[in-house]
Amino acid sequence: MAKRKSSFGGWLVIGLLILGISQIVKTPENSVPARTPQPQPAASIPPNPSSPAPRTVEIRYVSATSLNMRREPSTSAAIISALPRGTSVNVIDRRNGWLLVSLSPAIHGWVSEQYTAATKPQPLYVAPAPTSQPTQSASGLSCSPRRTCSQIGSCRAAQWYLKNCSWGGRLDRDNDNRACETLC
Repeated sequence: MAKRKSSFGGWLVIGLLILGISQIVKTPENSVPARTPQPQPAASIPPNPSSPAPRTVEIRYVSATSLNMRREPSTSAAIISALPRGTSVNVIDRRNGWLLVSLSPAIHGWVSEQYTAATKPQPLYVAPAPTSQPTQSASGLSCSPRRTCSQIGSCRAAQWYLKNCSWGGRLDRDNDNRACETLC
């Protein structure tokens, strides 16, 4: 019986040796450390002629006073946002007079192409430049402080206030173009 135990232990050792050798033979690359490929500089990589050219982004501007951006290319689709005049959008796609546009990477929607332009539109209303009012005349009259007819000493001064001051119209209560009738 003692002989049997020793032969079993020998077979076990021989089996483990064969298993280990077979693993080494099957994967010889494991015996040599693997090399990690090093990235090459972009300049040394030749361009791939089969890859498509980068797409240019088309930018359009809202030309209407306000333009609805919708979920689908239809006037009955839900409105995502109303875009004010002059808003720039990036065109992604076109479909039957509609543009799929993006305002940002997270906001996409459809707008009617007829209400967009390739160039930024001018503002609809340009406020006139402020007109400066004379602060003091040659005769020493000034628009400030505001005055009433009882504070004005002459007809000539009342007419100057009427003509030159924004509040001068209050001096002509009957709208006959004569300020402070009691003085004139």
